[in-house]
Amino acid sequence: MTKLELTEYQKGLLKHIVKESYRKDGEKTTVALITLQNGFEIVGTSGCVNPADFDFEIGKHYALVDALTKLGGYVGFYMQEIKYQSEVAIQAVRDLAKESGLESEEVEVYIQQLQEEVDKALGQYK
Repeated sequence: MTKLELTEYQKGLLKHIVKESYRKDGEKTTVALITLQNGFEIVGTSGCVNPADFDFEIGKHYALVDALTKLGGYVGFYMQEIKYQSEVAIQAVRDLAKESGLESEEVEVYIQQLQEEVDKALGQYK
Protein backbone atom coordinates (compact mmCIF):
# COMPACT_ATOMS: atom_id res chain seq x y z
CA MET A 1 0.00 0.00 0.00
CA THR A 2 1.17 3.51 -0.77
CA LYS A 3 2.22 5.57 2.23
CA LEU A 4 -0.11 8.54 2.57
CA GLU A 5 1.74 11.79 3.19
CA LEU A 6 1.07 15.50 3.01
CA THR A 7 3.12 17.91 0.94
CA GLU A 8 5.39 20.35 2.75
CA TYR A 9 2.92 23.16 2.01
CA GLN A 10 0.04 21.14 3.44
CA LYS A 11 2.13 20.32 6.52
CA GLY A 12 2.73 24.06 6.96
CA LEU A 13 -1.01 24.74 6.89
CA LEU A 14 -1.55 22.26 9.73
CA LYS A 15 -0.11 24.76 12.23
CA HIS A 16 -3.19 26.96 11.72
CA ILE A 17 -5.58 24.15 12.69
CA VAL A 18 -6.76 23.91 16.29
CA LYS A 19 -9.30 21.12 15.85
CA GLU A 20 -10.00 18.28 13.43
CA SER A 21 -12.97 15.96 13.37
CA TYR A 22 -13.85 13.16 10.97
CA ARG A 23 -16.94 11.11 10.30
CA LYS A 24 -18.19 8.52 7.88
CA ASP A 25 -21.31 9.51 5.97
CA GLY A 26 -23.25 6.91 4.06
CA GLU A 27 -21.46 3.80 2.84
CA LYS A 28 -18.29 5.29 1.33
CA THR A 29 -17.80 8.96 2.17
CA THR A 30 -15.49 10.52 4.76
CA VAL A 31 -15.98 14.11 5.93
CA ALA A 32 -13.29 16.20 7.63
CA LEU A 33 -14.06 19.38 9.53
CA ILE A 34 -11.05 21.51 10.36
CA THR A 35 -11.23 24.54 12.63
CA LEU A 36 -8.62 27.25 12.30
CA GLN A 37 -7.13 29.41 15.04
CA ASN A 38 -9.43 32.28 14.08
CA GLY A 39 -12.53 30.07 14.35
CA PHE A 40 -13.05 29.62 10.59
CA GLU A 41 -14.20 26.12 9.67
CA ILE A 42 -13.56 24.23 6.44
CA VAL A 43 -15.08 20.94 5.31
CA GLY A 44 -13.26 18.44 3.13
CA THR A 45 -14.64 15.19 1.73
CA SER A 46 -13.42 11.99 0.16
CA GLY A 47 -15.14 8.93 -1.15
CA CYS A 48 -14.56 5.65 -2.88
CA VAL A 49 -16.50 3.93 -5.64
CA ASN A 50 -17.06 0.57 -3.99
CA PRO A 51 -18.29 0.46 -0.37
CA ALA A 52 -16.33 -2.77 0.10
CA ASP A 53 -13.12 -0.77 -0.52
CA PHE A 54 -13.91 1.85 2.14
CA ASP A 55 -11.06 2.46 4.58
CA PHE A 56 -11.74 5.15 7.19
CA GLU A 57 -8.04 6.00 7.70
CA ILE A 58 -7.47 6.49 3.97
CA GLY A 59 -10.71 8.47 3.77
CA LYS A 60 -9.56 10.71 6.62
CA HIS A 61 -6.32 11.44 4.80
CA TYR A 62 -7.99 12.42 1.54
CA ALA A 63 -10.74 14.41 3.27
CA LEU A 64 -8.05 16.35 5.15
CA VAL A 65 -6.16 16.93 1.89
CA ASP A 66 -9.39 18.25 0.35
CA ALA A 67 -9.92 20.64 3.28
CA LEU A 68 -6.27 21.79 3.12
CA THR A 69 -6.60 22.38 -0.62
CA LYS A 70 -9.57 24.65 0.05
CA LEU A 71 -7.62 26.40 2.82
CA GLY A 72 -4.75 26.92 0.39
CA GLY A 73 -7.10 28.84 -1.92
CA TYR A 74 -8.17 31.11 0.93
CA VAL A 75 -4.54 31.64 1.97
CA GLY A 76 -3.66 32.63 -1.61
CA PHE A 77 -6.41 35.24 -1.63
CA TYR A 78 -5.42 36.49 1.82
CA MET A 79 -1.76 36.86 0.88
CA GLN A 80 -2.63 38.71 -2.32
CA GLU A 81 -4.94 41.04 -0.40
CA ILE A 82 -2.26 41.80 2.20
CA LYS A 83 0.24 42.58 -0.56
CA TYR A 84 -2.25 44.84 -2.33
CA GLN A 85 -3.32 46.68 0.82
CA SER A 86 0.31 47.21 1.88
CA GLU A 87 1.15 48.65 -1.55
CA VAL A 88 -1.82 51.02 -1.29
CA ALA A 89 -0.81 52.06 2.24
CA ILE A 90 2.83 52.61 1.28
CA GLN A 91 1.85 54.76 -1.69
CA ALA A 92 -0.50 56.77 0.54
CA VAL A 93 2.36 57.35 3.04
CA ARG A 94 4.65 58.50 0.22
CA ASP A 95 1.98 60.85 -1.13
CA LEU A 96 1.25 62.33 2.31
CA ALA A 97 4.94 62.74 3.04
CA LYS A 98 5.48 64.55 -0.24
CA GLU A 99 2.51 66.85 0.40
CA SER A 100 3.80 67.55 3.92
CA GLY A 101 7.33 68.25 2.78
CA LEU A 102 8.90 65.46 4.85
CA GLU A 103 12.34 64.18 3.93
CA SER A 104 12.02 61.19 1.64
CA GLU A 105 14.90 59.34 3.37
CA GLU A 106 13.09 59.52 6.71
CA VAL A 107 9.87 58.29 5.13
CA GLU A 108 11.65 55.47 3.31
CA VAL A 109 13.05 54.16 6.62
CA TYR A 110 9.50 53.97 7.98
CA ILE A 111 8.26 52.35 4.77
CA GLN A 112 11.06 49.77 4.93
CA GLN A 113 10.01 48.86 8.48
CA LEU A 114 6.41 48.55 7.35
CA GLN A 115 7.42 46.34 4.44
CA GLU A 116 9.45 44.10 6.75
CA GLU A 117 6.40 43.62 8.98
CA VAL A 118 4.25 42.75 5.97
CA ASP A 119 6.87 40.27 4.73
CA LYS A 120 7.04 38.73 8.21
CA ALA A 121 3.26 38.31 8.29
CA LEU A 122 3.22 36.72 4.84
CA GLY A 123 6.18 34.48 5.73
CA GLN A 124 4.08 32.37 8.05
CA TYR A 125 2.26 30.94 5.02
CA LYS A 126 5.31 29.74 3.08
